[in-house]
Amino acid sequence: MNDDSCDPGALPDELLYSPRAEMWLRFDADEVVVGSTHLAASLGEFVAFTPKRDGRAIDLDRALGVMEVVKAVVAIHAPLSAVIVAHNAAVREDPSLANRDPYGEGWLFRLRPTRLDEERGELVSRDAYVAMLNAGTAPDAG
Repeated sequence: MNDDSCDPGALPDELLYSPRAEMWLRFDADEVVVGSTHLAASLGEFVAFTPKRDGRAIDLDRALGVMEVVKAVVAIHAPLSAVIVAHNAAVREDPSLANRDPYGEGWLFRLRPTRLDEERGELVSRDAYVAMLNAGTAPDAG
């Protein structure tokens, strides 16, 4: 992704971001709600969402599932080691919801982190994420 696709106004301040996974995270008690950033959504309209099963343990950077866009399948990488608590059934039924409302109704997973103390440093604030994108230093997830 290039810095032209970065609209800082579209990135909510209250979230944390995983630059490698291009995912946002919102902490909710001992769980984390995660979704794709609008930057990942700019790959094209999502046409299918195939999550791994609820209850499965996933390590940092491993696939939580896949999202299909026209002519491509994109792995959804875990922003943290976690257990999948739930996936968003509404996005499974209508994957374009993740394009239309990536920071709201288009969330993808609810996770229970398993190594948060060790991995929290992988997450950055909105301002740090925008700075990395604009400098071209955000690593790719794959």
